[in-house]
Amino acid sequence: MARITDSIKISFGDMSTCHVKNSLIGRSQQELSALPQFEEFRGVNNIVVLNQVHSPRGYRIDTPSQADVLPFTYDGDYIFTTQKRVALVIETADCAPVIFIDRVKACIAIAHAGWRGTLGNILGEVLSEFKQQKSDLQNIEVIIGPTARGCCYEVGSDFKKMVRDKGAFQERSGKIYFDIADYIQHSLVNAGIAPKNFFLENAVCTICSEWYCSYRRQRQQNLRQFTIVALK
Repeated sequence: MARITDSIKISFGDMSTCHVKNSLIGRSQQELSALPQFEEFRGVNNIVVLNQVHSPRGYRIDTPSQADVLPFTYDGDYIFTTQKRVALVIETADCAPVIFIDRVKACIAIAHAGWRGTLGNILGEVLSEFKQQKSDLQNIEVIIGPTARGCCYEVGSDFKKMVRDKGAFQERSGKIYFDIADYIQHSLVNAGIAPKNFFLENAVCTICSEWYCSYRRQRQQNLRQFTIVALK
C-alpha cells in the first residue's frame, strides 16, 4: 500500500509483492527499480537497501555519491538521508518497519526493528542521526508498519526478563505475548518523541494477517516484504 504526500512517498509491501529472502542479492539498483514493489518510485535517483543483520548499526546518506551503492552491500538495519529522490528500503517478516520523518529539517530514516535491534538501541541510534541534523524530536513523525503484535507473538519468560519495560507484554492462559509496535512506541516516547506524532494504522499483525509475510507463520517459505520511503 502506497502513502503519498506533498513531500514524502511511502509504500508498505505485502504478499502480493513479496520475495524470497536473499533472492535479490547481486541485483543492481536499476534492476530493483523494475520490480513491481517499486512501481510508485520509478522517478527516484537511487534505491538503497542494506544487508540486514539485526543490529543497531546503520548507513547515513548526505551526498548523491553515498546513495550510489550496490544493494545489500553494507551491513546495517537503518538508513538515514537528507537527500531527495533516494528510496530507502528495508525487508521484514514480523520485525517492525519503522519510518521517521522530520518535515522541518527535510530528512527521513527507516529502520528494521526486530527485538534484537530494538533491545540493542537501534531506535536511539536513529534519533542520534536526527540530533546530528539539529532536529527537534518533537517534530519527528513515526510510522510503524506491519509487524508481530501482542495478539499472536508468543515469547518465553526468559525473554521477558531481558526487557526492562514490561508495558508491551500481555499474559493470557499462562502464555506470554510481546507487542513490538507498543514497545517501539513506549521507547520513543521516553526518548522524547511526541505521542501525537505516532501513526499505527499500518501496524497490522503479520502473524495473524495472511496479507503479510510472517516468519513465524511461513517459516519454510522464507518470504520478505519491502517497506520503502523517499523524500520527493
